[in-house]
Amino acid sequence: KQWYQRRVREQRDKLKEEMSQYKRVFDADINIVTTYISVMSSKCQESESRLQESLNKTASLKETVTEITKTNAGLTEQLAKQRDKLSVLERSSTSLNHAQQQNVQLSQIVSETQKEVEACKQDLAMSAEEKDNLKRS
Repeated sequence: KQWYQRRVREQRDKLKEEMSQYKRVFDADINIVTTYISVMSSKCQESESRLQESLNKTASLKETVTEITKTNAGLTEQLAKQRDKLSVLERSSTSLNHAQQQNVQLSQIVSETQKEVEACKQDLAMSAEEKDNLKRS
């Protein structure tokens, strides 16, 4: 009977020791898993933070693109107006050049006419002088 009780006690102590060892291994595994979960949680939070920053930057860039698009539309409209003005100026320049050419031609005609008038005046003066000379004779 003593031998049996001693044997039971030894078995119980052995089992307690094995359970204690399993508990230490299990606790160590739990610590490893807990540490891993903590590290991964921290990394997830960092990633989430970077993702939020990226989303904010994307929203900001979207606003910037929208502003640039509006500005571009405005500039395109202004460019079209400036092209229209340029077209008007080119037509005006063509008209002005034509008018200047006509002005030069008219100036030449006026100059020739003035020469002819001067020649006529001289002829008239000479005719009047001849008439006076004839009257005296």
